[in-house]
Amino acid sequence: MKIDPISSTIKFQKSITNVDGLISNVVNQIDFDSTNVYVATNKGISYFDSSLTINNLIPPDIYINEIETFGDTNFTISPNQELDWNHNNLKIEYVGLSYKTGKGATYSYRLLGNSNDSVLTNESSVSFPNLRPRKYQFKVFAINNSSVRSLEPAIFNFTILPPFYKTWWFYSLIVLFILVLAFVFYRLQINRLNRKNKNKIAFNELRQKTLIARINPHFIFNSMNSILSLIMENRNEIAENSLTKFSALLRNALNQSEEAYTPINEELIISKEYIRLENMRFSFSITCRINIA
Repeated sequence: MKIDPISSTIKFQKSITNVDGLISNVVNQIDFDSTNVYVATNKGISYFDSSLTINNLIPPDIYINEIETFGDTNFTISPNQELDWNHNNLKIEYVGLSYKTGKGATYSYRLLGNSNDSVLTNESSVSFPNLRPRKYQFKVFAINNSSVRSLEPAIFNFTILPPFYKTWWFYSLIVLFILVLAFVFYRLQINRLNRKNKNKIAFNELRQKTLIARINPHFIFNSMNSILSLIMENRNEIAENSLTKFSALLRNALNQSEEAYTPINEELIISKEYIRLENMRFSFSITCRINIA
C-alpha cells in the first residue's frame, strides 16, 4: 500500500480481507497516520503498519486425501493403483495447506492420459467419468492467495484395467480356438477322403472280382476255340451266331460290372447266354432248366 500525505489518500495494491488478518470484511471507515493504518469494521478496529507488505510467500503443501469410485471409498490408495474396468468413474479429493493462512487457495490439476491441459479451479475435488482402459497420472498443485504455487505436486498414478474380453490373453484364446477348429476340420476332411478312397479301392477290387467270376478266363479261351472250330468246319452260320452271343455276353457282363446291384432278370439273361455257349462246346448235349420260386 502507498500513503499520499499531500492528497491524504491511501492506495492498496492488493485487496486486504479477513484472510490477511482483518477482524471482518465489513469495513466502515479507514484512517491512517504516518506509520499505521486503522480499519474500523463492524466487529472492531484493526490496524497495521502502513509499510507492511501483505504477501504469503510460503509455498503451500498439497495432499490427495481421498479417491472415490462409484461411491466406494473402501480401498487403499497405492502408488500405482489398478482399478477394474467398471470402476472408471473417479472422484479425487485433495487439500492445500498454507501455514500462514488456510483460506483463499486455488488448485491447478491435469490428468495425463486423458488430457495434457492444466485446469485451474477453486474446488477441492474433481470428477472424471467414463475413463477408458489405460494408464493415467493425476497431478495437482495448490496456489495460495499470493499466487505462490506448491513446490511439488500431489501425484496419483492409476490404471483402468480393460474387461477380460479385451485383454491379450482372451484374444490369444480366441485365436487358439480358431486354430484348433481349423485343425479338427482339416483332420475330419482328410479322414473322410481316406475313407472315400478306401471304399473306392474296395469297390474296384470287388468289381474286378465280380467280373472275373462272371467271365472266367478259361471260359473265354474255350469259347473262342469252339467258335474257331466252327469256322474251320465251315459252319459259318453257327459260328457267326455263337460269336454274336459271345460278344453280347461280354458286353452285358462289362455293363453290369459298373453297377453296385444287378436285377435278377438281367442276371438270368447272362446265365442263359453263358449256358448256351458252354452247350455249344459240348455239341449241345447239355439240358438246363432254371426255376425261380
